Amino acid sequence: MKHLLICLLFYIGCLLPLTTTQAEFNAEAIFVPYPDPDDEKSELWITNVQNTRHARKIYTHPRHIYDLAVQPDGDYIVFVAETLDPFFAFDVYIIDRRRLREGARDVTKLRFDAIWDIDISKNGDIVFTNYDTALHQGIKYGVYLIRSHDLKNATPKAELLVERESYHARWALDGRFIAFEHMNRVMIHDVKTGATSGIDFGHDPVFAPDGNRLAFFHRVWGIEVAISIVSIHPRRHVKTIALDDGEPIGNLDWTHDGESLVYTVYGSPRRTYVVPLDGSPREEILILPDGIVQHFDWTSATYAVEPTKKLTTLWGALKVDNTHSR
Repeated sequence: MKHLLICLLFYIGCLLPLTTTQAEFNAEAIFVPYPDPDDEKSELWITNVQNTRHARKIYTHPRHIYDLAVQPDGDYIVFVAETLDPFFAFDVYIIDRRRLREGARDVTKLRFDAIWDIDISKNGDIVFTNYDTALHQGIKYGVYLIRSHDLKNATPKAELLVERESYHARWALDGRFIAFEHMNRVMIHDVKTGATSGIDFGHDPVFAPDGNRLAFFHRVWGIEVAISIVSIHPRRHVKTIALDDGEPIGNLDWTHDGESLVYTVYGSPRRTYVVPLDGSPREEILILPDGIVQHFDWTSATYAVEPTKKLTTLWGALKVDNTHSR
């Protein structure tokens, strides 16, 4: 009887993953390859972050793209790109993933000088920041909002939410709060009440999926050296992740379970990593020839997670079948 029980426990163990097994991050992303300096065009590609062998191009834009955001669980992609104007200027463009052949539409049309950063909420509201290039006179600079219902207009209205020098801006998943950077400080704006509050010194803030945590970079002499995570309610420091890459860093984002962070090291080649908050080693993702990923965003608010080390192949097969069924 004792030997039978041992055999039974061993058999069950072969069917189940080790409880201490680190999960391998998996997701689908749309990305912009680093542009060829001799080519004015830019491209949007789509890929699984763990299996880039099947990456495919989905759209070619006539000018360089410098930032993009994908609507969570939606059809729209927004991006910042150079304009056809001979002067130094950038605009916001929007494209429907269901109608890629129709191309992208310019929704700002040189009304705001140069666009610095862009994001789109789950309900389709667009937030962007702009900066002064001396191209126009009398333009106000700060954080702007284009509401989804205005996108049907030929020239959508843009509301100035915060009139102050602003850079990186990101929506919370609920579409009510916006995190942005002003004068090396992380700020939050409440779209419903119009209130703006300071959080901490840092750069490139991004909300966690729970809407109550923010992650952002800290810099020393222009180089990012750590990622800080803070709780908003109650206001407290949660965690600091030290970075030892010695290169500029960007593309900070959360995984959709809120348990890991993703960032890109702008070295040669560029490398993108996912780092779990539990202290597990970081993992490189989006491995492409020559480190060509410039910007990227997830295609949806859900993704599959695979265990990296399994006792048998049976559990892996079950996971694959379950993932495909979803």
